[in-house]
Order: sequence, then C-alpha cells, then structure tokens
Amino acid sequence: MTFCSELFLSEEQHMSYRKTLLFIGILLGSHLVFSQVKPYDALQIKTNWNANWIGPQPKLLSPSDKVLDDVDWIWCIEKSLNRVVAPELDTELGKCFFRREFELPDHTQLRSAKISLTADNVFQLYVNGEWIAQNDRWEKVETINILPHLNNGKNCIAIEAENRAYYHVPNSGKSPAGIIARLDLVHKNGKTQTVVTDRNWRTTSNFYKNWQMPDNNDIEWDSTVVLPKKGLASWEGAGSELNQWLCFRKSFKLSQLPQSAIAKIAVDSKYWLWLNGELVVFEGGLKRGPTPDDTYFDEVDLKPYCKNGENTIAIMVWYWGRNGYCHKSSGQAGILFEADIDGTIIASDDSWHMIQHPAYGMSDPPYPNYRLPEFNIRFDATKDIGNWVASGFNVSGWTIPYEYGKPPVYPWNRLWKRPFPLWRDSGLIPYENNGGWPDVSNGGVVRMNLPRNITITPYMKIEAPPGLKIDLRTDNYFGGGPANIRAEYITKEGLQEFEAVAYLNGHEVHYTIPPGVKILDLKYRETRFNTDFSGAFECDDPFLNTLWIKARNTMNINMRDAIQDPDRERSQWWGDAVIVLGEMFYSCDTASYGLIRKCMSNLVEWQKPDGVIFSPIPGKWHQELPCQMLASIGRYGFWRYYKYTGDTAMIRYVYPHVKKYLDLWQLGEDGLVQHRSGGWDWGDWGENKDRPLMDNAWYAMALESAMNMAELTGNKQDAEYWSARRQSIIANFDKAFWNEGSYRSSGYEGETDDRGHGLAVVAGISNQNYWPQVRDVLAREFHASPYTEKYVLESFFIRNETAAGLKRMKDRYSAMVNHPWCTTLWEGWGIGPEGYGGGSYNHGWAGGPLTLLSEYVAGVAPTEPGYKTFHVLPQLGHLRSVKAIVPTIKGDISVAHQLNPLSFTTTLNVPYHTSAVVGIPAEILPGLYKIEVNGALVWKKGKQKNLSDEINCIGLEGNYIKFEVSSGDWNFIAVSKQ
Repeated sequence: MTFCSELFLSEEQHMSYRKTLLFIGILLGSHLVFSQVKPYDALQIKTNWNANWIGPQPKLLSPSDKVLDDVDWIWCIEKSLNRVVAPELDTELGKCFFRREFELPDHTQLRSAKISLTADNVFQLYVNGEWIAQNDRWEKVETINILPHLNNGKNCIAIEAENRAYYHVPNSGKSPAGIIARLDLVHKNGKTQTVVTDRNWRTTSNFYKNWQMPDNNDIEWDSTVVLPKKGLASWEGAGSELNQWLCFRKSFKLSQLPQSAIAKIAVDSKYWLWLNGELVVFEGGLKRGPTPDDTYFDEVDLKPYCKNGENTIAIMVWYWGRNGYCHKSSGQAGILFEADIDGTIIASDDSWHMIQHPAYGMSDPPYPNYRLPEFNIRFDATKDIGNWVASGFNVSGWTIPYEYGKPPVYPWNRLWKRPFPLWRDSGLIPYENNGGWPDVSNGGVVRMNLPRNITITPYMKIEAPPGLKIDLRTDNYFGGGPANIRAEYITKEGLQEFEAVAYLNGHEVHYTIPPGVKILDLKYRETRFNTDFSGAFECDDPFLNTLWIKARNTMNINMRDAIQDPDRERSQWWGDAVIVLGEMFYSCDTASYGLIRKCMSNLVEWQKPDGVIFSPIPGKWHQELPCQMLASIGRYGFWRYYKYTGDTAMIRYVYPHVKKYLDLWQLGEDGLVQHRSGGWDWGDWGENKDRPLMDNAWYAMALESAMNMAELTGNKQDAEYWSARRQSIIANFDKAFWNEGSYRSSGYEGETDDRGHGLAVVAGISNQNYWPQVRDVLAREFHASPYTEKYVLESFFIRNETAAGLKRMKDRYSAMVNHPWCTTLWEGWGIGPEGYGGGSYNHGWAGGPLTLLSEYVAGVAPTEPGYKTFHVLPQLGHLRSVKAIVPTIKGDISVAHQLNPLSFTTTLNVPYHTSAVVGIPAEILPGLYKIEVNGALVWKKGKQKNLSDEINCIGLEGNYIKFEVSSGDWNFIAVSKQ
C-alpha cells in the first residue's frame, strides 16, 4: 500500500474529481458526465466505442471493510517542517504512535464496545496500557471487542503503527504510518457513542514511556493530519490485486486478407500483443495520466499479421495497481480492444477468455523504490501455462472477463489518443561481447556489454534443473541511489527461454546464474522512443564532439512515456524537460514533437483549481516547484516549442493555464517579484544560491513568454499587463542587486552566485555594460549544477564571448566527457555520493551543451515560428571547422563552416518554403576584403555587389555581415586581402 496521490490536494480539488471510489461506480454501473471538451482536446479524445472494458471482476468490500466507509485516515505531521510527512518526501520516519482519550462515567452501563481498525500497514492496539491485538494486512479490517478493558472515567486508545511497505528498499528510508479506526460504544439504554480517527487524536514519531496509558502527558505530541480520503476503497490496490499479469484471448475468422485492420487499445498499465502467435506490440500503452482521471489509447496496424480463416488475438496485460511519480493508477486492472477490419468490428467483451498468469508473481526483496509504479518481474517457469499466444491453444479452465461498460466508464474515463508512435523495437540482438559467457555457469555474475547506455529487456536461453533462481539486472540497478527494477526467473526442467519484458537501462546486463546451468544464448532487445536522430554536430575539437554525442545518448533514454529521469524515478520534472526539449529540436526528427506536446498537455491538465501547476506529473506528486514552473511556461519551455514548430493551436490551448498560474505571482513595492516558496522551495542543487536573482530572471522569462502568447492569441490587454511587469523587473533589477561589481541580494551571505548572473544575462534583465564584471564572476565562481549551468554557459554566447564560453564548458564537463566507460551525462558533477540528488549518471538536464553547440556555435535558430525564416550566425571561438545538421518542420538544414588562414567558408542548404539570414562574422578574418556567394561577388570593401533576386545583402549588423537567401544550396566564401 502506498501513500495516496491526492495527499497534497485541497479539499476543493478532491471535490472536483468526479469519483473517488471505484466500487460505487462499478456497482451502480454509472458512466461519468464530463465537462465540455476543449477544441484542442477534441482532436485527441475518442468518445464513440463499440468495445467494452474487460478485466477481472472487481474486488468487493466485505461487511467489516464497509464499517470504515465514512471514517477518515489520519497521518503524522513533521512539526519541524510544518508539512505532512509522506512517502514522496524522503524521510526516515516509519513508526508512529497515536493516542485518543475519552470519558466514560460508568463503563458498566455499556452493552458493547467494538473497535474496527487497520493501518498502513502494521499496527499494535493498546487499551488503557494493555496490549489487545495486532495486524499486518492494511486491506483487512480487524473488529475487536474491548469492553472488558475499559474503565470508569478516562480511557485511552493507543495504536502503534508502522509502514513496512513491501516495495521499499530495506534501510533506504521509510514512509510514515497512518491509521483508520472506529470505536462504537452502545449503552444499555440504547444510546450510542462513537469515536473515530480525526483531528482530536495525537501523534508522534518519538517513543515516550507509558505512552499507552491514560493521563500520559502528550503535550509534546502533534495533532494528526486528516487525509482527504475515507475508508479502504480509496487506497490504491483496493480495486484490483497489485502486480497482476493477465492473459486475454479472442479468435475470429476472416474470409480474405483485409485492406485495412486498425486496432485501438487502452489499458492500465502496459500490454504485449500477439496476432496468430506473432508479436505485434512489445510494451504498448502509456502510463496513465493525460488528466488525473483519464487514460491513453494506442492505434495499432494489424494488417501485416492477419491471415485467411481463423485468427487469434492474444494480449498480456501488466497491471501495477499503484501510483508512482509517473503514473496515476485507475485502481482496476482492465483492457479495451477495438479493431476495425474492413468494416468488421472485433471488440473486447465477455466473449473473450482471460486468466491470471500463474507464473508471474512478487519478487524477493529488495523492491523498486516508492517513486516507481512498476514492480520487479518474477517468473516461475514451473508454473508456466505454455505457448498460450499460439492459435489453437486450449483455453479450457480460463474464465470469462467481467464487462465494465463502454467508454467513457469509470475508472478509466475518457480516452486520449497516444500522441506519438509506439516504441522502436530492435528485436532480439547479440551483446557486444557475444559468446562471452561460460558454457556452464560457475555461479558467478555473467556481464554482457551493451553498445552504450540504452534501454533494454534481457533474454536468455538455458538448460537447467527446476527450482533455481536467476537474477537479471543492469549495472545501473542502483542508479540514482535506491533500487530500481530487476527480474527473477525460477527455472523449470530442461531447455527454456525467457525475456524479462520490463525495460531496464545501463551499460551492462548482469545475469547471476546458479552453478551447473548450461548457457545456450544471451541477447537483449532495445526499445526506445520512435524517432530518428537526424540532427548532427561535428567540429575539430574531439572533446565537444564527444560531449554532443553523450548529451544525445542521455536524451535518448530520457524519452519514454514522458521526458523523464530514467533511473530511480522515470518522472517528468519540468525543469529538466525544458532543457531536454531544446536538445530534441536539434537532434531528433519531428516525431519527437508529439512527446513535447504530451508533456505540455499533462502540465496544464493537472493544474490545480487554485491555479498552481506542478511537476512531476502524471502521478502522486502534488508540490509546486516555482522556478521550474516558471521555466516550463517561459522562453525555453512553451514558447520554444512554438518558436520551433509554429503550432498556434497548442499555444491557444495552454495560454489560459499559463495566465492562471502567473496570476499567482506578485510584485513587491520594489517592483521585483516576491519569492514564492511553493510546495518544494528548490532552486538548484548545490550551495550559494542567491534566490532573488534567480526568481526575477525566471519570472522575467515567463513574462516574456506570456506576453508573446497573449499577443498570438489576441489577448492584447494581457500582453500589455505582462509587458509592464517585465519592464518593472528590468527597471529595478540592477538598482536592487548590482553592488561593487557583481549582483547580490540584500541579506544574502553566501559566495557570489554564478547562476544568478548567468540567468540575468539570458533573461535580458542585466545591463549589458556590466558584462565585463559579470564575465569575471563567471570565470571564478562555479556553484551551478548541470541544470543551471546551461544558462550560465548561454550567457557567454549571448554576449558573443564564445571562446570563454567554450572554455568554461570544457572545464565543467571534463569529468563527464573523459570518463572511461560512462556514455551519458550526470545529475551532478560527480556520480553517486560525489553528485547531487541521487548521483545519477543519466540526467537529461546536463545536456544543455548539445543545444548551445548547434544553436550558437553552428549558429542555426528560427527567427520566425516553425522555421519560416531562420538565421545562421556562427560563433566559432577557438574552432576552425564546424558541421551541423538541424532537423526542422520544413526539412533538414545542413551547414558547414570552415576557417582557413585567409578565408572563411559557409556551406548551407536552405529547405523549401523557407529563407535564411546568413551572417559572416565580421572579425573572423584580418582585413576582410570580399565575399562571394555561389561564385558571384556580392560584397567588397564594405559595399554590396551584383545581387540577384535570391540574395539580399542586409549589411553589417552587430558582429556579422548579413545576407538573406531563399531556399536552395549556398556557398559563402569570405576572403582576406592577400
């Protein structure tokens, strides 16, 4: 049992959720009534379905369970932090003590006194200091007669509770405990007295002597927190058994091969699909959460797998049943399948067959950390049911699934179309050290090498006796700190094959195989986001080339159900996403845009009624990280998406949410933004954070973005309002913070903050005349994590100090680039305990240099939305050769810059239906004499020459001599006078 996802929501927000109890909806057969769909959503939400949701019959509450239906859960509060202690907050708090005193003038006048209770997930019950009962199953309510233990006068119910959540890693931090209880006192005169868990109880995590006794002084104890949930049905796992693997089959006949066969499939949580025994989909479904209520569906082309005559669909569903930082459980295992095969509909209903796969089960500890909804895989081959996906398999003994109704039906609700393709699947392929295993295991770890850090599922073919346990994991099992995901396999007799279908990532796959087992083959399957890495960057500095590639490698494993941390969380922190989406625009084809749209949609659809946006979402986190939220809606988040795609519809969709959030921020009397702590007052990892500098920079960039969005969507008054606020920041920033050669806020006592200086430049709120002093600060201060380092580095390029920016880039990233085996970039400047957070070596936020190298060094960026026009303004610094390919919505842009002693060349392809401004750096050659374009002289001694309709000389602007060119191939040659 995990702490519920709604812990941090207001009571009003909970009221806005249309349903909270799965069982009510099921028993009443009710369909939800939804609000009017927004225009943008209408493109994604399908409403008319022929299929029914099917799955195991809902778990109904027993009469004893229903006793607590109207009773609240109560929890601890951590007094020092003045906040609810929850599993989302890494805390050592696990055991809690609860007390409630009540008066009985004459206990002999009681006819009965029964208490019903349970806890998350272990309790010991005491009455007036006497131990009465215990329970270690949260889903089982104990009802106990305590009449013999009551006294006249003051009585005390005392409960010791401990959260021993089975999926926590031992000794890695515990979650707090909670209880729910109801005491019914029935008097002989017929009157009743009830004591329930509420705010009148007292709680502590400290042990006090005689704490179970009446009149014990509990003045130092805290008040309990009442959770916004009642009874058992609201807990995850109450609807369906956790960690279920379900098999579904359906046969149908075709008289001929179809012209079209498109299936639509929705599921909680993941599925694998076969047609006629052939694998069609390996890991289908997106983690739930287009909204806090709804579900995604996939579209799958079945045509290549259909045959004349009998056809058999086989689907395996993996239902987690718990929330994570990346998944909102529906509370009920189920699947929806609807295929249109040349007009014939094959739909899920009670004509299908279903079985819970007996070979899959709960692994031994350690378990995945609480942030992950996934479980370890355990497969006991001695309980396998054979080749159940094959046509003609005997389904006798299988059950008929329960029909829940057609969508939208609770608890899966509305269905949103998956916004990007299914994963790219390599099929099973050999390891880099193929054959590098013993013919017969000696009991040690067999280490198989992957080409780089990628997401994979491991496979093996062995010969073994029954009952042996094989462990499959990667070298990154503890990546980011706590345990992630692994697999266990229990052997059967003889020849056998197994693939652990839950994806892992790392550089090596480790097979721990008992001695005597024959190893016949080991392989892996890579699955990843289905995009081509059509972008590229190459220069004459191998260090920067390696950095660009490692950034792309990291980005690759950060692209999955969301733009996510790939290790301990698999969750969508939007500050990270802002940096990663910039990398995607310079390295991925346009299929990646769907992932960015999903991230944006998730962020606004999970907005709280009071206007707060928060991440990571979807899932069980509900705390606002204010600076990350400003980054998400700001210049490098929502507005960068529009700038690179021209998707006006998306901006119209998100802008009302942006406005609602920004309205929460206030300016102070000094004309600067007031600090907003939110739910987690995090600005960056590391020390020496001068928060007012950072707050105003992030706020200024969010205002700039909001102003642009308001203008685009015709909200003129909003645009003027946001503009006035931004001008207030600009007018007052230097006045408030510039002091003796650096920026420093009043009361800040740390070392000068490089983050605040870099962000101020990037945000456009720093006086350009102060750049020499700012540059000096950035040359000596190194406090930023890789997250904010991107913006520090960008300040150098904005000020055209390329050589200094590249030097800092190389200094900061030297450990990552020069690491002997790690192919990805890190959360901090070190790995493990030498890093930040969990010390992960897979963190997309470290990949900012990829964007900077392509955008500034190669010089390619859009100047009108969707690359209607773009510029090529190279900044070479110490480099002499730069080549890049930049994927765009208009086609790939290829560019190459070459600096020779007496000439500088830019070669460029401008895609069809776009135009470019090309800049020749004015100071790149001593004594620049002439410029030729495609062999024609167009500029000489500062004057334009022989221009055609396809080229226009803009002249000297800033640091460049600029030319405007139309689509086509262009070759610019700038020459010094010899």
